[in-house]
This record gives sequence, structure tokens and C-alpha cells, in this order.
Amino acid sequence: ARELTERVADDPARALSGVATATPPSVDRFGARVFAALERGAGVAGLADALGTTTRTLHRRCLPVFGYGPQHLGRILRLQRALARARAGTPWAEVAAVEGFADQPHLAREVRALAGTTPTALLA
Repeated sequence: ARELTERVADDPARALSGVATATPPSVDRFGARVFAALERGAGVAGLADALGTTTRTLHRRCLPVFGYGPQHLGRILRLQRALARARAGTPWAEVAAVEGFADQPHLAREVRALAGTTPTALLA
């Protein structure tokens, strides 16, 4: 989390966008399936079941491909979806509800945790 915070310090929206949309060239078929499922909002346990593996094995296989586990990647991708909605003019409370956050403060805490800033500052 500290490394991501440092990377987004200068231009948070651009840096976070690059992290979530970057698909490393070495992504194998397994990695591509994981990325696509998480991008659609799949849960880690359900994804592991669908792939015929355990959550621990899924985590272990994601580390060399993405640099972090599927849970963290899913959080980043969910935040990307939320930011896209907010950029399109959707109110923050609606963005939070649609993207599965408990409430708007939950979304704000997730932005702070992943990007080290507020939602409004991230979009500025």
C-alpha cells in the first residue's frame, strides 16, 4: 500500500488508472482469466472455485503476474469502476451503492487506503 501511495502522489488519477489497466505482457491464460473476472467484480472465493483451485493457490499464482494478490487487484479494479462512474457525473453516494460499497464513507475510506487521498482530490 505504501508503494502505491508513493506512485500516486504526483498524479493520483493517472497513476491509479495505469495500475488497474496495465496487463503485463507475461500474463498467461490463467492471469488473463483472473483479471477479466475481477474486472467484472467477481469475488475471490467464487473465482477460485470457478478455476478449480483454492484461494491460497490463486493468491500464490497472482503474485508473480500482478505483483499482489487477487483481493488487492479486485479492490483496485472496483475503485477504477467507481472513479469512471464519478467522472461521468454520477453522484458519489450512487457510485458507492452501484459498486457495492456499504455507503459513501466506505468508498471514501477505500480511496484513502488505495490512493492516499480523498475521492474529490483523486478526480481533480
